[in-house]
Amino acid sequence: MKIPQIAIFISIIFGILLLAHFVVYEAAFLVFPVFAGKFLIYLRIAVVALPAIFIGSIAISFQFNNFFIRTLYKLMAVWIGLVLYLFLAGVVLGFASFIFANLQTQGEILFGLAILIAAYGVIHSQIIKIVKVKISLRNLPDAWNNRLIVFVSDLHLGHVRGQRFAERVANRINELNPEIVLIGGDLYDGVKVDNAKIIKPLKKLSAPKGVYFVTGNHDGFSVKATEEDVATIAKSGIKVLQNELIKINGVQLIGVDYKQTADPKRYKEVLDRMKIDPNSPSILIKHVPDNVDIASGAGISLQISGHTHRAQMWPLRFIPRLIYKGFDYGLKRSGLMQVFISSGVGTWGPPLRVGTNSEIVLITLNKA
Repeated sequence: MKIPQIAIFISIIFGILLLAHFVVYEAAFLVFPVFAGKFLIYLRIAVVALPAIFIGSIAISFQFNNFFIRTLYKLMAVWIGLVLYLFLAGVVLGFASFIFANLQTQGEILFGLAILIAAYGVIHSQIIKIVKVKISLRNLPDAWNNRLIVFVSDLHLGHVRGQRFAERVANRINELNPEIVLIGGDLYDGVKVDNAKIIKPLKKLSAPKGVYFVTGNHDGFSVKATEEDVATIAKSGIKVLQNELIKINGVQLIGVDYKQTADPKRYKEVLDRMKIDPNSPSILIKHVPDNVDIASGAGISLQISGHTHRAQMWPLRFIPRLIYKGFDYGLKRSGLMQVFISSGVGTWGPPLRVGTNSEIVLITLNKA
């Protein structure tokens, strides 16, 4: 992303956050007039300062890593999650104010509910669910029948989810005794960390047919950064598939790089070069569940993706559903190809999950 594009993107985000904070400010003034009156100047400063601090905390997190920056980043990330629900409460109050004269009691209830929902979201995001899926593939070899695949994506290891979280994920995966482990991108969050240290617990992942990884959009925001991330992951004993097809006991395992397959035309060229056999079962690991028609046209049996997070927080789940044309979560079909999209095990931005789960996917393969 070029500097002008970055500036435009930051301006849009700042504008959205500024609007949300302004709505919360107006609602606070409506519900707590005495409190708002005493601290009016501070509330006005906060409306502008908090969005700026949030954006600033993200900017410095790409360059530095220390206790102060990690703490600031976490606090601001939680605050932005809370603001979503305070904003929704403010919108409801705003419409209600046209009908009712006094909304103080109702406002206090809505603000309290917003805080409780955000607190629940923080706690719920820490709970790792195991999602079990049975998938049948044509011409599946006997060696794969009733075998277990673990798919995990979007750990987003960084300032919020760190080495201890990676340890928890690794332990849960090993408890499932999978035949193979597939990691679908965004292993890192993209912020400044000790990349080797933070993924060290993943070295103990155990699977007879190996552990495989494909890059996501957060695994290095530049070509150089991605190369460094890939090298670090490879050194940990995880096999990185970068536009590569390998055969494992009669199943074609395909992994594509995020950046090199973002463009549909290049993506099709990458798959065409692999000479995929449509009569032999194949599993494609692709971070983003887009351009599924291209993969389906290439004769792939099963695509596994992450990236969407299922929006993490209610009521935003409609957004990835619209963006990815229904391929936002769960088991779907595109022609003869099956597609499974996971909501991921980690979080990005606000460390909250409301109406979605942090999950590890356990796939049982069967003969069709």
